[in-house]
Amino acid sequence: MSEENLEKNENDEAGFGFHIVVFLLTLPLGMIIGRWMPEMILPIGDGFSLHGIISMICAYFLLSNLLYPLRGIINLIGIVGLSIVLFMFWNGNLKKDEIKSLFYTSVGAITQHKIAGRSIDHEPEIIKAIEDDNELDGFVKSYGNKYINSNLLDESILRSFSIFNKISNPNWKYIDDPKNRELFRPVSETIKTNSGDCDDYAICLAACMKHCGACARIVHADGHLYPQVYVGQLKNKEKVTLAIRKLFPSARNHIIHFTEEEDKLWLNMDYTANHPGGEFISNFNFEKLELCD
Repeated sequence: MSEENLEKNENDEAGFGFHIVVFLLTLPLGMIIGRWMPEMILPIGDGFSLHGIISMICAYFLLSNLLYPLRGIINLIGIVGLSIVLFMFWNGNLKKDEIKSLFYTSVGAITQHKIAGRSIDHEPEIIKAIEDDNELDGFVKSYGNKYINSNLLDESILRSFSIFNKISNPNWKYIDDPKNRELFRPVSETIKTNSGDCDDYAICLAACMKHCGACARIVHADGHLYPQVYVGQLKNKEKVTLAIRKLFPSARNHIIHFTEEEDKLWLNMDYTANHPGGEFISNFNFEKLELCD
């Protein structure tokens, strides 16, 4: 090869730092692209996300071509940035948990964005399962009255607590979906069997709480779906906590877990405990689907 061609190839080489930067930018862009692609799951192992792989490949090649004209400066940024990160790891100023937290926070910012996130995963299927609610009215009337005479909180919340008492631990029977399938069982089916996975529980309880007149939502966390109920402003936190501990003796020695957003207080209604406000399975929330009138 001539010296001229060799020099040209060296000038065209993007560099290690360039590929690092492109790879890091590929992750968020690939997620955004993937949100707009139809889901394609191949029956390999526990399920192979083909649409996820395709979206990442598309993002990588798109960024590589768009940023290539700036390869010199981007390569320098990548090398300097990697050096700084490695040095911070070496001296203990940067820890693995901090990187994980930053990653999940970034994912949450993408998935909750009105355009980039588009909607909660499987929203059409979730809505369809919620709307299939035959016999829900009778179910709520039968099991939604246990705590309504306490006058400790709004009646809709007390009815929600009553339903929680009926379908949550130790009454809930956890059953996984069939392998390589993601099922969202209709509420009409779940209230009869009191069984299913976290998706089915969240859909069922959220639908029941909405029917009780409460403002409920389904939260998509890291590998998990769970329901929450709106219990008012942040100033209500102590009042709600005391009410739960009075109604549910098992809660008296436990922390009651809420999500605080601006001046809104959302109570965890997952089956992680046999009282409302149990521990969160995951602290990283990606999306929320509100069911409020």
